[in-house]
Amino acid sequence: MRLEVVGLHVRYGQQPVLSGVELTVAPGELVALCGPNGAGKTTLLRCAAGVLRPQAGSVRVDGRDVSSLSARERARLVGYLPQDPSVPAGLRCVEVAQLGRYACATGWGLGWSPGDREAAEQALGATETAHLRDRPIQHTSGGERQRVLLARVLAQGARLLLLDEPTAHLDFGHQVSVAGLLRRLSRDGYGILAATHDLNLASLFFDRVVLLAGGRVVAYGPPQEVLRTGVVERAYGPTAVVCAHPQTGSPVVVPRVSV
Repeated sequence: MRLEVVGLHVRYGQQPVLSGVELTVAPGELVALCGPNGAGKTTLLRCAAGVLRPQAGSVRVDGRDVSSLSARERARLVGYLPQDPSVPAGLRCVEVAQLGRYACATGWGLGWSPGDREAAEQALGATETAHLRDRPIQHTSGGERQRVLLARVLAQGARLLLLDEPTAHLDFGHQVSVAGLLRRLSRDGYGILAATHDLNLASLFFDRVVLLAGGRVVAYGPPQEVLRTGVVERAYGPTAVVCAHPQTGSPVVVPRVSV
């Protein structure tokens, strides 16, 4: 699935939030969406998922305008993980993962097929949450819940994934694990656009970085081109220094310290 965002403009009231944003995500590509708070990352993902209609511009998935699709049709094409998704209380983690099968399944009334159940189990395994399958979702930690919700998106079966901070609430080890999972999914042909505040994960695991600031694209390209001190300062101000990772040579962003 190929995502094309062309000339996107969004306002909340009279306040511009996105101004002329353009990007593409091809099958097999892992793209990081970065920028400071209020840059427009969540708004961009909501537009790309068809949840929010822009004032101008278009979002197309494999040439189809997402605004023309029903929610069920979109769910077959696009898997969307928002920042704070709602989950019905009392569901076990395996049942939360099965929710992702709504667009494919016959529904609650007729029950889930063996294929639906298998997809949910495989998604839990991929996100390292299989051991939580029978635990009520409200009895999981923030990081465990985040990975179960990612499993729900994977169970959906869509080949384009839009993820809003998928590594939020995760400890360092699980951040790396989830980033590695996204890397493997992209190699299997998924197109993935993921918002993240972690510029170093973006540098080490992602193919390209979209750097937003003030609702505009400041830079767009491979991490080694985008994550340079002068470019990063355009988005974040003079708060960071870019150096080389001691193992890979990839750019690493660290805070600037006044002594």
